[in-house]
Amino acid sequence: MRKKTKNLPELNYKIRNQIKDSAFSISSNIAEGHCRRFLKENIQFNNIALGSMGENYTQIFALFYSEDIDDAWFNEYDKMHYSLENKLLNLNKSFIQKLQNNENWESDYKIKELTKHYS
Repeated sequence: MRKKTKNLPELNYKIRNQIKDSAFSISSNIAEGHCRRFLKENIQFNNIALGSMGENYTQIFALFYSEDIDDAWFNEYDKMHYSLENKLLNLNKSFIQKLQNNENWESDYKIKELTKHYS
């Protein structure tokens, strides 16, 4: 997306940065939620990421609507956005199901040396 928006010389600096910031916010919030290792927080940060996805989509849609980007560019973006949004929604649904079933978060990055008993 960065390369695509860079090729739009009429796009002002502020709009270009808003698009970039909302895109970076998506992955940053997913990572932060995952690293907190609590289901409720993970769900919350995924919801924030979904909000950033919506923000990014409206920015790109506005460029499409104003004819700053063409149909092919927008359709490629729309397809990727739709796929990622649905994956994140399904991930959150699975986390909510775990929460409702009182399942614990299983840490998959325990330091094995600390869990072994040495004699």
